[in-house]
Amino acid sequence: MRFNPVNRHLAITLQIKEKKEDNISSDILLPQDYRPLEEQYSAAKINSCARDCAQFSDEAPYFSRGNTIIVERSMVKEITHAGEIFHIIQENYVLGSIER
Repeated sequence: MRFNPVNRHLAITLQIKEKKEDNISSDILLPQDYRPLEEQYSAAKINSCARDCAQFSDEAPYFSRGNTIIVERSMVKEITHAGEIFHIIQENYVLGSIER
C-alpha cells in the first residue's frame, strides 16, 4: 500500500538508531513504564511528497523521493491504516537535507 500525502506533507521512513541496552544491574529503581528520552532530531528517507510543497520542483529537488532529510521527531505524525504504519511530516518541520 502506498500513502500519497497532501497539504504540504511528506511521507517518510524514519532512520532510527537502535540503542544498545546495557544488562548492567543498577541500584536505582525506575518505574516500569519508564522510557529513556528519544533524540530530538532524526534522519528520514523521503517516500513521497505532496505536490504543493514549496521545495517540490525540478530546479530545487530537495524533497525528491529517496533523499535523506533531518526532521524534528516530535512533529512526525504516525498513521496506522489496515495494519500498516505511515509516518508523515509537514514540510516546514524539515530542518535540512543530507547530500553525499
